[in-house]
Amino acid sequence: MSNIGPSFSRRHMLKSAACGFGSLALAGMQGALAGNPLAPKTALLPQRAKRVIFLFMEGGPSHLDLFDPKPLLQKLAGQRMPDSFERPVTAMGEVNSPLLASKRKWKQHGESGLWISDWLPNHGRIADELCVIRSCVSDGINHAGGVCQMNTGLVFGGRPSLGAWVSYGLGTENESLPSFVVIKDTKAMVVNGARAVVAGPNGTRVLDVAEVVTGPGQTSLAADEFIVEFEIDRIPARTGDAYLRMIPRTEMDIAVVGAGARITLAEDGSIEHAALALAAVAPTVVRVPDAEAALVGNTADDETLSAVADAASEACDPIDDKRGTVAYRKQVAGVLAKRAVLIAIERAQQRNGTN
Repeated sequence: MSNIGPSFSRRHMLKSAACGFGSLALAGMQGALAGNPLAPKTALLPQRAKRVIFLFMEGGPSHLDLFDPKPLLQKLAGQRMPDSFERPVTAMGEVNSPLLASKRKWKQHGESGLWISDWLPNHGRIADELCVIRSCVSDGINHAGGVCQMNTGLVFGGRPSLGAWVSYGLGTENESLPSFVVIKDTKAMVVNGARAVVAGPNGTRVLDVAEVVTGPGQTSLAADEFIVEFEIDRIPARTGDAYLRMIPRTEMDIAVVGAGARITLAEDGSIEHAALALAAVAPTVVRVPDAEAALVGNTADDETLSAVADAASEACDPIDDKRGTVAYRKQVAGVLAKRAVLIAIERAQQRNGTN
């Protein structure tokens, strides 16, 4: 029997069917769960793929600036959204704001005629090798929920991600290695000495991550280079990292100010090494050498922390916008810098004598 009616859309069917797939997967895995859940399993279906690498670039440019030109948007630029359109739910009452035209230049490429903007100047050569899915939508307006829905199908956590489904489809080869691994990015790369390995037709080179981004929409990479990996050293003994950010409300993931700190303690408990960086307060990440100098050789007493806050506020070069004024961002930067340092010190104390 089926309860699929005339109003049951393809998107609704695919989303709802995930529950059925989940039940099928559970039934198929119950045998393994009863014994050793890590036991090798053969592939559910015949397949050619051996492994899957899925890169989810959260925070990347909008589809409106890459693959999805909107001629009508260009025509209506500067006007309010026509009444004939369904009124969208917006984060901060922006529904009555004038429409903004895309500033990109567009060309069609390949036999498929794929539209690609000038922000991707080299993608035209591989246009017929790309698959652009234009039917992805979100049920909410928040970044966090959209990220979860993109990876699991629902805005709320708890559903299997792509890695779980790939493991179910491809099986596992042995019980000594996980069938899938999620490698999450870190928010403290600039202060923990991370390096970017950049590849191009002339070979590879290694850059400090702070050298990659040179300004809004700009990097130090050549047009034919891309990042292939990040190198992060094992955290030393008596060392702790911390990253904090201030966001307007819990539903929004856009930081007003961010602060990252790394602290290494000497055997006597004083600060042996310090690194402090600020985000969202300038065109690029800002290191705060004056704050680092104030910390080294001292303990986190009130006078030292006050110097850290003052140096962090002074290092900022923020903008005024609806999320915060220049003065507000400077003050928040000082507060977050102090808190990040204290958290990093606490974590360093917990790692006393360990690597």
